[in-house]
Amino acid sequence: MEETIEMSTKELTRFSVLTGVREKTLTQVKAAQLLGITDRQVRNLLNLLENKGPQGLVSKKRGHPSNRRKSQVFKEQVLSIIREKYNDFGPTLTKEKLKEKHEIDISIETHMWNSRH
Repeated sequence: MEETIEMSTKELTRFSVLTGVREKTLTQVKAAQLLGITDRQVRNLLNLLENKGPQGLVSKKRGHPSNRRKSQVFKEQVLSIIREKYNDFGPTLTKEKLKEKHEIDISIETHMWNSRH
């Protein structure tokens, strides 16, 4: 039974380049240049590939929440303020008002904006 591995484009590129190194069609130095990393990192990736297979190249952070995420309580407080006072404001003005009036500094890109209505 074959195992399916999800890989990003970056990870697929790494796999392809590292395969070239393993097949001796590319040098480690050239692979490092192509991937924008050092030749030492290439050696480390080759070791991962050798020991763990393609799965070793997949990011260990995938599927885990960000270390920078805001708590659910914080999100609910901010959304409550937005709904109550700034519901008809755009993201930029809402951000400015939250900082000015409530001393809350969040990015415009925060996904909270998508769930405010």
